[in-house]
Amino acid sequence: MIRKKSPIWDIILISAFLLTFVSFLLLANNIFHPVSYSLIKPAKLQNDQFDSTLVKLNTMSKLESYCDSMFSANQGTKTYPGIVADVMRKKFYHGYSYYDMSSNPLAVLFAPIVKNGAEAVVIPSDIVKYPMAACSQQSIVGMQLLRRKGYNVRKVAMWDSINKVGHFTFEAYYDNGWHYFDTNLEPDTEILREYKRPSVDYLARHPDIAMEAYRNSKDAAMLTRLIESYKTGPVNKFPAPNAYLYQVVLKYIGYFAWIFILLVIVLRYKFQYKRKQAYKRENKHQKGFAYSALS
Repeated sequence: MIRKKSPIWDIILISAFLLTFVSFLLLANNIFHPVSYSLIKPAKLQNDQFDSTLVKLNTMSKLESYCDSMFSANQGTKTYPGIVADVMRKKFYHGYSYYDMSSNPLAVLFAPIVKNGAEAVVIPSDIVKYPMAACSQQSIVGMQLLRRKGYNVRKVAMWDSINKVGHFTFEAYYDNGWHYFDTNLEPDTEILREYKRPSVDYLARHPDIAMEAYRNSKDAAMLTRLIESYKTGPVNKFPAPNAYLYQVVLKYIGYFAWIFILLVIVLRYKFQYKRKQAYKRENKHQKGFAYSALS
């Protein structure tokens, strides 16, 4: 006797196929027709050093090559991490970059379930495609680029308990010490260079220097409190591993899962068809045997 086919599995497989195939079509379309973003920074960010010509640095390799060329042109006067920081200031203006339904549809679709800003981009090679990036995103790109060049890096997390706001920066290790970089809020580079680009710990112990470096900020006092609250992360550890895994896995599922689901559907259909044919042959044989017995 053949078991009845369960419609539940058919519904699940067909739904999964349609979801992942539509995701693939959206991703494929984005490759050939990428979404363009506004290169006009918001009016409230007029002090940002954004340079729209650097939007062309939309891969990590291009960004690295550009920093290499800038370092060669300024060798002896600037450190490589300093060059990276200068370029990052101009590459992005402040603002979160988020995935949309064309760049990572499944990550966007499941973001309300996962929460915690799951659609905010953390994959470095994707962040560089945008003209805007928040403090954490700029730090992720800067840290990744410096790690490619062999530098040790670590994140610096901050929290102001008065205004209930946080900030995210990073440090790079060279010349026998840690050096602090904030490409997002852009402290005065010349002030920091006077003190040989100090560590965040040094700035926390010398709030007058921090206040002077951030004097052009809307709230230098708040930034000083943020620095005093600093916590450094592990050396060379990616700062958002869970979000990275979530976004990478769902992007690969969006590209390739429909193929495997379609294969399962086809194999399932063939298996069921063979079972049905075998059942028919068996049933026909049994009927013939019964007819012979009666004769």
